Amino acid sequence: EGEGMRRALRDARDDKDKADAQLAREREVVAQLRDVLTQQEGKVQRLKAMENENLHLARGLAAAQDEKIRAENETERAKELLNSQNQQLAVMNHEIERIRSLNAGRTLPAPQPLSSTAHQTPPRTPPPPPPPPSIWCSGG
Repeated sequence: EGEGMRRALRDARDDKDKADAQLAREREVVAQLRDVLTQQEGKVQRLKAMENENLHLARGLAAAQDEKIRAENETERAKELLNSQNQQLAVMNHEIERIRSLNAGRTLPAPQPLSSTAHQTPPRTPPPPPPPPSIWCSGG
């Protein structure tokens, strides 16, 4: 009976040693899993920060695109205004030249209205001659 008891005690110790070894292995696996989880949480935080940065950049890009469109529209309006003013100047220059011609004893036809669109047919009469260079150079 003592031998059976010793064998049972030895078997119990072996079982306990095996259980302790298994527990140690499982604790190591748990520690490794915790490390992996910590790394993954860090990656998630970095990805969230990158996502926030991307949203910020996307908003900035959208604002820049809106500003570009506004600037293009403003440029187009400025071109239209400049064209209109150039047409007015051409009419005024022609009128000045006509008055000078009248003062010099010559006559010029009345100015032709200028078209704001380039695709229309040109007037049937030739355009008036350009003013003398002194007009173009004066006032810069």
